[in-house]
Amino acid sequence: MGTINDYANVFDDAATKRLETIAAELLHNDAVEVAFLTVDSTGKQTIGDYSLAVARDWNLGAENHRGMLLTLAIKDRQWRLQVSNALLPELPGEVTKELGDQSVEFYKRGDYAGGAERYMRALGERLKKTLPTNPSTPQ
Repeated sequence: MGTINDYANVFDDAATKRLETIAAELLHNDAVEVAFLTVDSTGKQTIGDYSLAVARDWNLGAENHRGMLLTLAIKDRQWRLQVSNALLPELPGEVTKELGDQSVEFYKRGDYAGGAERYMRALGERLKKTLPTNPSTPQ
């Protein structure tokens, strides 16, 4: 598992670099480990079950329990953001859905990297508003 896991081959090299940069910024600024996963399909599993199983298997945010996995199932035309329990107070489900819905138009155009980039930047902005201090610093 790396930061970018593009098994559906929808990210070009430039997009991959941009997404890696965003992930590095989220790790540095907000102590959040981010991974991106694209697959053609989740098969018979719901995208929620699929992304949860992957996030658990990859143990995102293992050091501080602050991790996010954005899964895009291309042929299924579905997306899912899996957020660790430690992030739920700052990123509750209704907020992540609202922010994620803003990227749907990108996905419909086939601009999966653009949608993922917009989404992660919006999440980063949300985290800046909810975190008064550096989350890696003990309170």
